[in-house]
Amino acid sequence: MRNIFILCGLILVLIVGVVIWKLTAPAHYGQPFQNVTRVELTELLAQPEKYKEQIVQVSGTVVRQ
Repeated sequence: MRNIFILCGLILVLIVGVVIWKLTAPAHYGQPFQNVTRVELTELLAQPEKYKEQIVQVSGTVVRQ
């Protein structure tokens, strides 16, 4: 019975630690983009010459890593 309480306590501490870590992790690293054109990745790949030598913010959904 004592071992079950110890195991439950360790699991609770682990869960609380993970929740705190997730809540305090930054959502954005570095300075945010300012005055930058936002372009979908599909559009950028379809027309690369249109955005040549420009600074753009690429947006899209990651489907595979």
